[in-house]
Amino acid sequence: MPDIFIKTGHGLTDMIIDCTEFKFQHVSNLDLNSLMFSNYKNTMTGKACIGIAPHGMGLLFSDIYPGSISDDNITEKSGLSTGFNQNMN
Repeated sequence: MPDIFIKTGHGLTDMIIDCTEFKFQHVSNLDLNSLMFSNYKNTMTGKACIGIAPHGMGLLFSDIYPGSISDDNITEKSGLSTGFNQNMN
């Protein structure tokens, strides 16, 4: 466990989750292009939730969803929010 986690009161942290966005190249499948294309970013984007241990090891990787999905929705759909002790002080 990194010292900073203990010093800041997070010594019992098992996993840190975050939703992150990826850029993709355009593909020949027009349906997939329209699903993944972001007008706001003018590129193909997808999102995934990842879970890492405090020391940096990857523990969990969700499926990739279209970039327009919210972080709350992707966390719910991927099932990452179930089965955790969410002790937030």
